[in-house]
Amino acid sequence: MSRARCCVNLKSLQDVDAWCRAHGLRVTERQRIVAKIVVDSRDYPDLDELRRRIAAVSPRISLATVYRTLRLLLGLG
Repeated sequence: MSRARCCVNLKSLQDVDAWCRAHGLRVTERQRIVAKIVVDSRDYPDLDELRRRIAAVSPRISLATVYRTLRLLLGLG
């Protein structure tokens, strides 16, 4: 099974916010948490690992929010 990788060259969460503002998109606090975890990852975590990391920070973030945020990040590239 192949994994989609986010080939976005993000240096910080501010890059995500700036891109979203420039494209008229609103980013929720939960999406910011997911994006921060993705941006701060030094490896390429699979969805299970990413979900575990997110739950450690904010267990109330749904899997749907994770998927929506990943789609947003993939759209940046």
